[in-house]
Amino acid sequence: MPHTFILDEAKDPAFRLAGTALCEAFGHELKGTTFLSLWDWGARNAVALSLRFAKENASPVTIEGYCAYEDSTSSKIAIAIAPLRHMADTTRLIGAVEFLTRIPMHEQRVLSPLFLDAQGAAKFSPKPKAEDLSPANAWLNQLLHIGRGRPTNSREKF
Repeated sequence: MPHTFILDEAKDPAFRLAGTALCEAFGHELKGTTFLSLWDWGARNAVALSLRFAKENASPVTIEGYCAYEDSTSSKIAIAIAPLRHMADTTRLIGAVEFLTRIPMHEQRVLSPLFLDAQGAAKFSPKPKAEDLSPANAWLNQLLHIGRGRPTNSREKF
């Protein structure tokens, strides 16, 4: 349910209900916000046409697009919208949004590696050899010592 929404039927439909994932994605509660106001000016006509088609033809529609983030990354999205009908009239539109691509990862960090022996018992790595402590193997030094306290490279913040 976090990616679903219900729009009131109107010329410019507003959110009657919006899932938590959608509200978090836009940074505020969407109830009462018009659906078209979330779209770039250039895309609003195509979105309005899609909503009108769903309403007038009692048929679901899909919209594919991109959402942009403040840090200049983007994510491909797919939206499915279907009419909710009562007595042969569309009273509301129901929809769901799916983010089709992930935000690109900037970096990865190890929080807590756990090494297991053959019986499944936790086992820490042996103390590294001197050659493992060279700058070229700093990642190994981090990995081998992270379970024993703070990282050995004090410049790194975990």
